Amino acid sequence: MANNDTNLDHNDERPNKRKARYEIRPSVTVPRQFRRLAFVAAVSFLVVAIVLILAAISKTRDTTMVVHARSETIAFRVVDSEASQIPITNAIYDGAEIGDPRSGDCLIGHLFPRQDSVIRYRRGSDGRTAIILEDIGSTQSGALFVQQSGDDIVLPAGTALIFNSDNLTCPSPSSVRFPILGPIDLGERLSVMSRPSGEPGLLIEGHLVVYGRGAKLVPPLPSEPDLYEAGDVSLPTGSRLVSLDEGENALRGSIWQGIVRGGEGEAATGVGFIVDIAASAESISLYPPGTLSGPDRISVTFFARLFRDPNVLRSQVYLAVLFLALQTFAALAQIVEINPTMSSREDEKD
Repeated sequence: MANNDTNLDHNDERPNKRKARYEIRPSVTVPRQFRRLAFVAAVSFLVVAIVLILAAISKTRDTTMVVHARSETIAFRVVDSEASQIPITNAIYDGAEIGDPRSGDCLIGHLFPRQDSVIRYRRGSDGRTAIILEDIGSTQSGALFVQQSGDDIVLPAGTALIFNSDNLTCPSPSSVRFPILGPIDLGERLSVMSRPSGEPGLLIEGHLVVYGRGAKLVPPLPSEPDLYEAGDVSLPTGSRLVSLDEGENALRGSIWQGIVRGGEGEAATGVGFIVDIAASAESISLYPPGTLSGPDRISVTFFARLFRDPNVLRSQVYLAVLFLALQTFAALAQIVEINPTMSSREDEKD
């Protein structure tokens, strides 16, 4: 009898142990509809944010270009006559026409180039420097020279002012500094068809750095106007860097500003000028040496902005954090919960 009682007691306890296994259930469950709605909303936000970022990048056009080069020649189209005036000390007048009575005169004063005229600077290995009023076949060519005495001289296209420190009757300063303000033409291209003119015109070396400005994104994404380096280009010897408009007309387009120096500081050694210029330009064209191919366009590409724009990079971090939070939420929402129906069926089986 004792053994039977013991078995009954043991059998009575077994069902209770089975039921105890199913008494532990999650205290909080997330409705499936809510999970789907949250997922769709988060994904939609990510897609909209990415589209807005890409749209902002494609609309951004703020670009700054800086050139530091050594060149024997550079030309620019005058966009402001007053701002482009050049102080002249002991320059020899070289008339455009043979027999010009002023040829050989020693000039001191200020040169005011005409609006839309083209000014070219040249400097050879012997240190002789020339300012040339290029003949572009326009009535705007030439310049007005105001002498120290107050007299005005109209200089026609083709006139040159020569600086030579070794000239005994009109010794020029050993160093010169001239302004640049307008679309530029730096260097003369060396190619298989080019003919040496005897005039200095070689772009010896140079470096072009391109800077972009941070894209303007919609809040709450970052939108700081930060300047960043988008890329740099080495200018090959014998190449030509020129401002072109949409019709590929030279010396048109963006306005460059800076100075050229000869015979001083870094420019005291070697040949040519030291050129330091900058512009707020979307692009500039480079004619490589040795070929007859068209120009290579230098600009900030879409992918350069995508991977170097600090605002875009910060936005990528924000979106990555949001995506990680979304994945974490989805993982937490998928916590295994015991289906009440399945639990009741297992209870019935036991």
